[in-house]
Amino acid sequence: MPHVFVGSVTISGAVAPDGTEVTVWVAEFDGPIGTGTTSGGDYSVLASVYGTASFSGKDLIFKVNGQDTGETGSWEKGGATVLDLSVD
Repeated sequence: MPHVFVGSVTISGAVAPDGTEVTVWVAEFDGPIGTGTTSGGDYSVLASVYGTASFSGKDLIFKVNGQDTGETGSWEKGGATVLDLSVD
């Protein structure tokens, strides 16, 4: 089961426009483990495990339109986390 992350997104202090890309990464992977877009300034992303890899105990990295937000989260099977994101 994936972990769902939800929250608001701001860019330079303003509400992110609809369709802004939000991605979730694990440092060891060369691609995102979850991708979503904003609607009304909010996002929802499902972070899924691939194969037999476990993300337990690993920091997840969040990016908005490819820019690192500096926010991290933890993956938990079937978990849900509210995490607001912002970039300059």
